Amino acid sequence: MRKRLIKGLATTAILGTLLATAACSAEETEAPRGETTPEQVDASAERLAVAMTDVVDWTGPTESFTPPSDVNLTIITCMSALYGCLAPAQAAQEAAEKLGWTVTINDGQGDPAVQNRLVEQAVAGGTDAILTTAVDAAFIRSGLAAAKEAGVRVVSANQGTAPSEDGFDVDVTTDYAAMGSAEADWMIADSDGTATVLPLIDREYEDIIDYAEATVDTLEAECPGCTILPFEEFLGADVGNGLGARVVQLLQRNPDIDYILGNYDPACADIVAAVRSADLSDGVKMACTLGDPQNLEFIRDGEVEHAVVAIDLVYNGYAVVDQLGRLLADVPLATRADTTDPKLMYNENAPFRIITPENIGELPDGTPWAASVDYVAEYETLWGLR
Repeated sequence: MRKRLIKGLATTAILGTLLATAACSAEETEAPRGETTPEQVDASAERLAVAMTDVVDWTGPTESFTPPSDVNLTIITCMSALYGCLAPAQAAQEAAEKLGWTVTINDGQGDPAVQNRLVEQAVAGGTDAILTTAVDAAFIRSGLAAAKEAGVRVVSANQGTAPSEDGFDVDVTTDYAAMGSAEADWMIADSDGTATVLPLIDREYEDIIDYAEATVDTLEAECPGCTILPFEEFLGADVGNGLGARVVQLLQRNPDIDYILGNYDPACADIVAAVRSADLSDGVKMACTLGDPQNLEFIRDGEVEHAVVAIDLVYNGYAVVDQLGRLLADVPLATRADTTDPKLMYNENAPFRIITPENIGELPDGTPWAASVDYVAEYETLWGLR
């Protein structure tokens, strides 16, 4: 790992300055808390093997119902330029139009003020329901209050929050805590129980908090031979605006770091570009979440990003329309029998899969991961379309 420090010095004068500044205050990495046993590594590898397999069985709802056919639906994305915001919105539109609904997609532009205004405008315009993708309920409080007063249902995809009186009627999100634990298993198995991990966290998103904290909790519980550094906090506004350079500085400061928990894929893309530019790719591996197509290509290239917990965002789009349809039809929401966690019990078992260099070849080039189970047919059957 020490060679990374030497290589980084030769990249640019700017990085050299960063290194010189950081070196004055750098501290040696703390020693691991013990040794990871072969049995612990094997157990992580066994759990990882399950998380790496495709999803071929239907574990979603089984209760059929008749959705209403005359619905005006407004979809508001967190930011349509981001794949993780747009893909579930487009899938929800596809699903809703099969039910005969009229759908409009609006771009939240990554701006809470814009997102709130769009909710208020939709309510004032007479929409029947609103669906948001990865929009924080705290950002649209007045819009949600207006919707509640008007009797407009508001549902969410990929925010990781429980239903509440002043929030969403329901949110459909993959189990981010389970995803984080699976990613920790990858680090343990890949490093043979000796990883030194730099964990990043964006506390703007409830699901990302669950994911990052579960990764660290699992590492601490299952890998005494691993070293976990303190969380490095960042905001979405830092992506493309200094985040990559900050991670490079941290790698320069602590050459023992060999794994990065990069959070969601847009942030990881920023980090990949910066680490490549600094010529620090050797000896460091990053794990991320979402499964954006460009990030899957990073894994194919085998440089910097080596693992991602991929979400089937099309499934999530269909699942949230299913739950919205149940609300509008005044039938009970679909619930899971295996949990009472209000964040998860309505998520219809939205699937995930870890993608690494070992199984990336199973995915066609340029495409995101999609579960092999024919969930579109399952939902169409539930809705009486088949």
